[in-house]
Amino acid sequence: SSSWSSWKTNYGVEAKTATRVFPNREFLKEGDTVMFCCVPKEGVNITRITFGVHQYPLLSVGARVKAVSVKHLTIPTTLVKAWSLTCSDSTGEKVHSMKFISFPPQKPRNITCATSDMKTVNCSWDSGRKRAPSDRNTQTYILHIENSHQAPIKCNHFTAGCRYTFNVYGCSENGHTLLEIQTGYSQELSHVQPPSLIEPVYITSSSVTLEWRYDEDDPVQPAFITGYLVTLQETGSDAQTGQAANLFNVSVGDPRQRSVTIEGLQQQQEYTCS
Repeated sequence: SSSWSSWKTNYGVEAKTATRVFPNREFLKEGDTVMFCCVPKEGVNITRITFGVHQYPLLSVGARVKAVSVKHLTIPTTLVKAWSLTCSDSTGEKVHSMKFISFPPQKPRNITCATSDMKTVNCSWDSGRKRAPSDRNTQTYILHIENSHQAPIKCNHFTAGCRYTFNVYGCSENGHTLLEIQTGYSQELSHVQPPSLIEPVYITSSSVTLEWRYDEDDPVQPAFITGYLVTLQETGSDAQTGQAANLFNVSVGDPRQRSVTIEGLQQQQEYTCS
């Protein structure tokens, strides 16, 4: 059987006028191992089963039914992407059945989504492996968009500063498979909640270590956090003398880094952190 196609069990099938072949009218998945069965008429025996140009050892299934197991199905290089399965019986008759081989939708690459009116989002991607024009396995992609912290919304109503999850499904006649998940905003907003400082602050005679809490994965945030800018400025006596206060700016490029140490501070000097 194939995990791609859900086979149905046939109980007590009788071939009235000619040998019947199973599975029938199924698209078979490239790389799978499939068992093919030939059910002959009453009083007739199956003597030979070939798949493509190869003959396979017969397996007995019940009183008259014969089967073969074909491993690692491949897509033929011919124009029609199908192999011929032939059942030969003891009367000399042969029954031919075409078995189409295909592959499932590929995981999309380079997926991008954009909006120009804040209502409609257009997504595009590279579907990867090209399908032959004669491949009869009809497949489509479904883009399922869900809001990650609210109830499901209609696809033509997007809100700036709201995080959405885009699920891309590959679909065929046998069902659908989740291929890709992308999370993003139709438009990010600049105002985000400031981090909360962890106290007490670790201080030495010439340095200070600042630590803070911030959940950059919180979907309520109206934008992705890409880093932090920590500012430390002198306060107090320097402002009264008219001298320019020393300013320390430290950039933190990793949004998951939540601590920084600033060196070169003066003793007995007050500083303001932001």
